[in-house]
Amino acid sequence: MKTLTRILLFPAALFILKPGEARAALSCATNAGTLQFGSVTVTTGSSATTTNTVTLSCSGVTSATTAYVCVGIAADPNGLATSATNRYLASGSNRLAYGTYTDATYTTGWGSWSWASGGSSGKVYSVAVPANGTGTASVTAYARLGGSQTFVAGSYSGFMRIQTAVPSTTAITRCDGQTSAGTANAFATATVAASCMITASDLNFGSVGLLASEVTGSTSLAVTCTSGTAYTIGLNNGLTGTGPTQRKMTNGAVSVTYGLYRDASGTLPFGNTSGTNTYSGSGSGVSQAVTVYGRVPVQTSATPGSYSDTIVATVTY
Repeated sequence: MKTLTRILLFPAALFILKPGEARAALSCATNAGTLQFGSVTVTTGSSATTTNTVTLSCSGVTSATTAYVCVGIAADPNGLATSATNRYLASGSNRLAYGTYTDATYTTGWGSWSWASGGSSGKVYSVAVPANGTGTASVTAYARLGGSQTFVAGSYSGFMRIQTAVPSTTAITRCDGQTSAGTANAFATATVAASCMITASDLNFGSVGLLASEVTGSTSLAVTCTSGTAYTIGLNNGLTGTGPTQRKMTNGAVSVTYGLYRDASGTLPFGNTSGTNTYSGSGSGVSQAVTVYGRVPVQTSATPGSYSDTIVATVTY
């Protein structure tokens, strides 16, 4: 009997790296900046804007390449944000709403692929990475704090959570479905100082004949102050008046006496002596109307013509 024995040889390979040589995967890290709105002033319908710069640093390849990285701004760590354009800074129990955007026109909200309510899924950045070196790129986030909200004086703060995805050497255009690789928190701040603004509308008594009976009229002032800010409004005596009820509308050398009041019955003069005849209020963060009542008492009828005066309204807070 013969026995046949076969020996099968399988080729094997052994790779020995040179000293100091390694094969590292491509990775990107972020260095988050600070989002500072600075001092926010109460002005009707206005908004405060700022930017935040984040640096991407990509390395770990042995040949030059381009890293494509998705950058997102995820839900805030404080849990207050409801969307990319509706984030919040906090000062105690008070809140200031702001949004993050991908563009300087504040058109597209900047959210994240990992945040269902984030709006946009992020933004793609390309970073040129040299062989065995580190490539960097600056990422600019645009932020806007809307003016149509209640402002309470205080120092506000919060965070933006900057999120990066696993980088790719293949070009990508969207961030949907990306895998998160890391996060970096960017501090966000704003300061709201107690402030007020005031505007006034003309008081027109209309066309009258003989001043044999009292003539009345009214107008309004619009005052906007940070919420909870105490303020007073004073009206001066006009160009030639001597007191709140002894103001003068003039036409050349001829004048008509009139008074301004805080009530419709004409018992509370409206002047500029604090604690005596000024108007007091408390800001609500939105425009408040203050009515000014005018009275022209019975007096010797003046020469027919147009009579006027200029009153300065001052808000003190």
